[in-house]
Amino acid sequence: MAGRYLTALVGMLAGLAFSWALAQAVTRLAASGGGGAAALLSLEAHVFLLGLLAFAAAVFLPLYFRFGAGRALLYFSAIAVAALIVVSLPAQFILAEEPALLPRLARWVEPRLGQLLGAFVGAAALAMGVSLLLSRRIYEVRDL
Repeated sequence: MAGRYLTALVGMLAGLAFSWALAQAVTRLAASGGGGAAALLSLEAHVFLLGLLAFAAAVFLPLYFRFGAGRALLYFSAIAVAALIVVSLPAQFILAEEPALLPRLARWVEPRLGQLLGAFVGAAALAMGVSLLLSRRIYEVRDL
């Protein structure tokens, strides 16, 4: 069981490392050799993606152990679409009412981006740990 979580983590890290290296190559080609801010942003974006993928795995893997691959994918898709609606709809309403909020938010986030990304990835790691414990319980009950 833990092996599947470790495999998911290694797969995420390998895929993101390859993606980041490819992004660096494209950035260097596009900027004629200079990475600069685009290179740093690429790294931050990939760290954010690592957190998102870890959260997705934390939700999918218990579903997989409980329902099998086919139904787990169906349930996971429904959860993902519901989460997108729940997050994006209120955000769109808030930004429509307060258009100056986004620039203010960007100014607030910029100096704290490293800390926020660290907290996000830490929360994702915690979610993976809880997911592993939950999956073990589900797997034990299913085997009985």
